[in-house]
Amino acid sequence: MAEFADPFEDLEAVHAGHLDVEQHRVDLFLFEDRQGFGSAGRREYAIGFVCEDLIEGGSDRSLVVDHQDGMQESASGLQLDMGRRSWDGSRQGCTASRTHVKVIRFRRNMSTELRPLLRDLTPDQLPGVIGELGQPAYRAKQLAEWMYTHHAMDWDGMTNLPGAMLTRLSETYDPCGLVLSERQCSQDGTRKYLFELRDGQSIESVMIPMEQHATFCVSSQVGCAMACSFCATARGGLKRQLTRGEILEQVQRLALDLKDDPVEDLGDRAFNVVFMGMGEPLDNVDEVAASLHAMTHADGLGMSPRRITISTSGHAEGLSRFLDLRLPVGLTVSVNTTDPEKRRRLMPVPGRTPLAESLKLAEIHAHRVHRLVTVAYVLIDGWNDSPEEAGALAALVTRRPFKVNLIPMNRIDDRFGPPPADRLLAFQQVLADHGVRATIRISGGDDIDAACGQLRRRRSS
Repeated sequence: MAEFADPFEDLEAVHAGHLDVEQHRVDLFLFEDRQGFGSAGRREYAIGFVCEDLIEGGSDRSLVVDHQDGMQESASGLQLDMGRRSWDGSRQGCTASRTHVKVIRFRRNMSTELRPLLRDLTPDQLPGVIGELGQPAYRAKQLAEWMYTHHAMDWDGMTNLPGAMLTRLSETYDPCGLVLSERQCSQDGTRKYLFELRDGQSIESVMIPMEQHATFCVSSQVGCAMACSFCATARGGLKRQLTRGEILEQVQRLALDLKDDPVEDLGDRAFNVVFMGMGEPLDNVDEVAASLHAMTHADGLGMSPRRITISTSGHAEGLSRFLDLRLPVGLTVSVNTTDPEKRRRLMPVPGRTPLAESLKLAEIHAHRVHRLVTVAYVLIDGWNDSPEEAGALAALVTRRPFKVNLIPMNRIDDRFGPPPADRLLAFQQVLADHGVRATIRISGGDDIDAACGQLRRRRSS
């Protein structure tokens, strides 16, 4: 792979997705000139294309086109229309721009080599699959018990199912999709898991011990496209969506770990699930919804919807789709500042949606499910922790079906860190003086790469 000159130190590469062209995977990378954004009032972009030839002995190819070549922004991210500049594997017809290129990394597309996961099937789909195999209907019930009650991760353990049936299933489905790569345990009881996926990507999950239960924090994407400045996950960009089975398997693997290594005083109490791991859940809303169906189905995990919460950065397209699906689960909206310009800088993609619009959509959900929506506010030292910011937040949420969680920043580098304790408490007091219910949530696992994306970034660096 050729390396190109990079005279701009402040250009940052963000993986923005991929295209599949015949037998090739073409990765798209966004390069943003942050100085240009500040001075010219708009972002300056370049798009990098990388293709790894899957033919033995093939060469690596790369090219770059600038932002005039059909790239458009939308609420869901970046859209690229190559139009007449459709790529044929060469540089012909495209404008190379060495100015905007750093070293571009790429990964072989293994998706065509992978079978679907057994857990990609929802409980409602199992009877049809079993019927197509010529098996009686009760076998679907037995299979569901192995999948959801016993959390079986291989075919060999399903001892009361016919061998011929399991063989047929194994020809189409993989029984599991996650392999535990690393497990860290904090002094406060928090557990951090790094799972490797079948295509070589990795995701993180966290088990957080609470007073009355354990909370499982799960990922919905490999990486994230929201580009939030304070988030370790976003700095690696979006690699791909997780399937419903990969999401569900995180919950089940954490449940198995908790069973094998119980947390003192929690016993076998039911656990909660929060979608606060890697990724923006509402950017993968169909797979997230399908995983929720399996979690709450009587023949699935049988969880109460009240034990599940989706956390979103609040872009309008995702929230609208969430409302359309009428999912009876909890909702958390990440706000982090009430100042529109600061929010766009802190959260570039979600910040395009006016905060008032995001909260109006969240309010509709609160009234629909008769449950308060949580407004999450990550406090960053010297950035959004002033009394004036607290007053503005209070004005935004007062007399509405919201509660506020104040979350001191979990430091990921020297740029962003938590405010001192006195400023944190002063912020909470301003809210209290305005009659706003606000709880300080201290992140657990400070000693084990607890912030979302930290462990994955450290392992891949």
